Amino acid sequence: MADEKTTVGELIAALRQFPVDMRVVVPGVESGYDDVTQAARVVIVPGRRKRNAYDGKHEDFAMTPGVPVDEKTENAVVLRYGG
Repeated sequence: MADEKTTVGELIAALRQFPVDMRVVVPGVESGYDDVTQAARVVIVPGRRKRNAYDGKHEDFAMTPGVPVDEKTENAVVLRYGG
């Protein structure tokens, strides 16, 4: 999973080394960890320019007004956390 892009298959293979009842967490915004509460499909614009240092590498197509229809988009899985 050291590659820049991780597939669902690669993630499943990596997770197989852990007990099936082990908790899954993601880093918190400032510190600590949060529980993953959902896996969902999103449409991203891969590698779209970051505006700020804290922005993610890819943009959410649905939240990006003005993106040309012909711009390359990709389906992805996002692990969500929180209420």
